[in-house]
Amino acid sequence: MSILLLYLATTSIIICLYVFLVIFILEKWKAIPSYVDTSVVGSKKLPSFSFIIPVRNEEENITSCLNSIIKNKNIARVEFEIIVIDDYSEDETVSLIKSMCLEKVKLIHLKDYIQTKDRINAYKKVALKHALAEAQNEYIIQLDGDVVIPSSYLETLFTVINNTDADFIAGPVLFNNSDTIITSFQQLDFIGMMGVTGAGIQSRSWYMANGANMIYKKELVQFNDSKQASGDDIYTINKLSENKNTKILFLKNPNIIVHTKAQTNIRDLYQQRIRWATKNKNTSSLKMLMMMIVPFVNAFFLLIHIPLTWFFSSTALSLFFLHLFIKITVDLIYLSEIGNDLKYSFKIRDFLSSFILHPLYLVIIGSLSLLIKNYIWKGRTVN
Repeated sequence: MSILLLYLATTSIIICLYVFLVIFILEKWKAIPSYVDTSVVGSKKLPSFSFIIPVRNEEENITSCLNSIIKNKNIARVEFEIIVIDDYSEDETVSLIKSMCLEKVKLIHLKDYIQTKDRINAYKKVALKHALAEAQNEYIIQLDGDVVIPSSYLETLFTVINNTDADFIAGPVLFNNSDTIITSFQQLDFIGMMGVTGAGIQSRSWYMANGANMIYKKELVQFNDSKQASGDDIYTINKLSENKNTKILFLKNPNIIVHTKAQTNIRDLYQQRIRWATKNKNTSSLKMLMMMIVPFVNAFFLLIHIPLTWFFSSTALSLFFLHLFIKITVDLIYLSEIGNDLKYSFKIRDFLSSFILHPLYLVIIGSLSLLIKNYIWKGRTVN
């Protein structure tokens, strides 16, 4: 009897913690300003920008990425430069950049800064370090080579910077292909992640960012020679957050969303998410750790109800259906609210298929990230 009561009590506590966490995130998300008024653009001095874009094997994406920048609204009025640093690309990335003959694009090569005999793990961080050293302007816009920025990106950014004098802005990232089960899953997962990112920054409880869309003052940031391959985004925003006077914002305005391509197969998705999970597990923030643990444990308990029917029969089965109902209701409300603010609507069938996959995903990736040290990314073995 005591074991059954412990099982019931533990399940109840976990469900309550999960519901409380989602309510907290939604409350903080709703408090984030959208900065939709762009009238300030015509009346104030525009800041200068240096785009820095580390690339490796981006022949399918780099042309679209650069075109989205140079054709952006108000780009002709602003002082800007684009620094693309090539990380030993083995495809036609470099040739495509050169063929575009863009005056404002400066192409540099990581191989010119490090010796071939050097054994490094954090290639992207080293690339960003040297690109940042080459940058000449006040603000850095850090993008990935596979993103496309919307036409009003700079116009919106002008408004935010002139209204807030922000030191760091974390921008949202979504996918432009979500027509299969695996890509729809990633889109909804990312919408959830944007909510977590924005709420953490707004509440100053935890700090996350995505290196595919970050804006910051050049003078405040430097990249170290950490051996950890991933995490330039998390490291940067957490380093800045140590100074309580630093103005860190998350921008939920749809005009600032950059779009990239979702992974189209399980293998690449697995490698990507293991890479991300390995950088998050090293966090020293107790609040961020708890924010990650609660969904993981909630997903684990949702799955464990089924085998526990062997011991607790109908009680475990009833708990499973209750737990399932609460989670599906909470998740649907949560994703609908975040998606609505990001101007993304999803179909119920996509939500249901993603909902089925998500607990398995959380438990598998969360567990393996604690055990696996090596993974493959863009043809390179990383540890």
